[in-house]
Amino acid sequence: MSAVNLKKVDLVIVIDTSDSMKDEAAALSKAVNTAVEEAKRSCPSDLRTEYLGIEGKFAKTNFTKTSREYLTKNLSIQASQLAARVKGSVPGAGAQEDLARAIEDISRYYDWRPGAERAIFILGDEGLEGGGYVVTDATRQANDKAIDTAIANKVKVHTYQGTPHEPFKTPADEEAMTKEYKRLALRTGGEYYIYTKGVADFKQVLEETICASKVPVDESIADKKDEAQQLDGKDKDPQDQDPGDRDKKPADQTAKPTDDHATPPAKGICDLQEEIVKAVNTLADVLKELVTACKPQEGGKKPCRCHGHDDHSSDKPSDSPTPATSPKQPDGKVPEKQETPAKPQELPAVPEAPKDEELFAIVLQSNSYIWKGNKDDNGDIYSHDVKTGALKRKAVDSAQRMGQSNAITTDGYHYMAVDTSTVYRGKEGATFELMSSLSGGEYLDGFAFRKDNTGYMFRGMKNVVSWFSHDPATTNIARHTLTVLPGAGESRVAFGSLEEQWITDIVFDGNDRAWLIGFYGDLWVVEDTRSPTEWRTRYLFRFPQLTFAGGYTRYIGIAFDSTGNLFLAGGQIESNNSSRRFIAKGSVKDASKLELLYDGGPQSGSYGDLSSQAFPQITL
Repeated sequence: MSAVNLKKVDLVIVIDTSDSMKDEAAALSKAVNTAVEEAKRSCPSDLRTEYLGIEGKFAKTNFTKTSREYLTKNLSIQASQLAARVKGSVPGAGAQEDLARAIEDISRYYDWRPGAERAIFILGDEGLEGGGYVVTDATRQANDKAIDTAIANKVKVHTYQGTPHEPFKTPADEEAMTKEYKRLALRTGGEYYIYTKGVADFKQVLEETICASKVPVDESIADKKDEAQQLDGKDKDPQDQDPGDRDKKPADQTAKPTDDHATPPAKGICDLQEEIVKAVNTLADVLKELVTACKPQEGGKKPCRCHGHDDHSSDKPSDSPTPATSPKQPDGKVPEKQETPAKPQELPAVPEAPKDEELFAIVLQSNSYIWKGNKDDNGDIYSHDVKTGALKRKAVDSAQRMGQSNAITTDGYHYMAVDTSTVYRGKEGATFELMSSLSGGEYLDGFAFRKDNTGYMFRGMKNVVSWFSHDPATTNIARHTLTVLPGAGESRVAFGSLEEQWITDIVFDGNDRAWLIGFYGDLWVVEDTRSPTEWRTRYLFRFPQLTFAGGYTRYIGIAFDSTGNLFLAGGQIESNNSSRRFIAKGSVKDASKLELLYDGGPQSGSYGDLSSQAFPQITL
């Protein structure tokens, strides 16, 4: 595709040139070429970039000219027209930290190309007006002016708050500063990146920034309106809450008495456009099949499949209630059902929805140990593009619940296990329901649905798998169990007390095989999952350790796309108390083919389970 057919994007990258930003300038300059090439593949555009320092420069980086020089010398703008203050006219490095004023000048006077999407990526680590570590009225007013000027000139502002030269005196001061960086981005439709305790992976940050810059500014502002209003004081930003308050609902949110889950806010009809279109298209396909299936045969009779139960009068009606699960015992466990369960393959199938080629990754519990991260998104579910691994959006916000595992049905219901073993379900943008009959007991490490929407979940150290049939009509779903054992002659045992035996996730292909991923990257397959009581495993191989960062790899999620590519997610352990989330692409036929698609950056915590709506036909 030639550049003439691509959307124009003008991106101006502007940096605070005080000494404390040297490391960010160097890291960004080093990563920019690779990031631009990746962005060309994942979100092609006719991209034009410029790198400007605020009243200063950094040698041996891309920031070799100042915004003042560019505007006055290249574009002949009079210096008296600029809001920027001359270097040295403000105590310390204050003029070099005038981020808000730089946004005003570039928004007004930069030589934006006709028809191009306009974006500024501004990087700093102190106040937006002359630096400093305390947000003052002058800081807020300068930010307001920058926001108004950017909006008036159709400019989207992405913000990066880096590690300051000195620590903030109080957590409240840091929170207030972060709020201003977020507010500037959200009000103008931009993305914000908060790295006050380390330098970001700028390759990933730049790639995301370039892709986000391609989205029309009005659309981005509308999409971020609710979050921006929260920061403006109507509601408290969930990421700014005290840890003890993060599970609490906003005052205007209602929930069932038995459901203490802080569900995602409801979306407006415009926000739901994509889901509505998918639903209408799916309904059209179903109606088309219905017309074909129910076409009158000879004698005017309809084929038996139009009767709903294939004329088997002994079948259980589809709308009859599911038997209630026995009450929980004091230890929180759900007792097993005594009746003989129906075979999973005989349970009624739910029509498969069109595959939207997304991967859904849940953030693993990050309150302690090696999964601890700094993104304040514990338990949230993110959508990633299967082709590039690029982060698309936050699909589910769990309000800081301890993330464990997740799965998605063919009709779009997200099931998630949080706080180790509490299960909720719901569609993106809707209220999530507590699934009491599926909750309780030990950790739910692995979770996935087969193409007939039979769900499977388990504890990674124990070879007992719970299974159930997804039914949108009820939350009281019967839970059954089966046992997983090694196949004949198999010496590598899946499930066990040793770390290398832990099974962390499960995925199904189009032939109803179950694929199990181990903590160390071992892969097993269950070739026959029709039995409701027992599965047999076959060991295949171990995926190698990833080398994109120092430390060692732990694999925790697995999923397919519709073409048969395998995706693995988890954490690259950086130290005894931090890790970085990732997604890699590989194959069930070759352990050596493993490509890193997504790197969440240093101290970003870890992804847990991975899920998709794809069931490829895989030939062994």
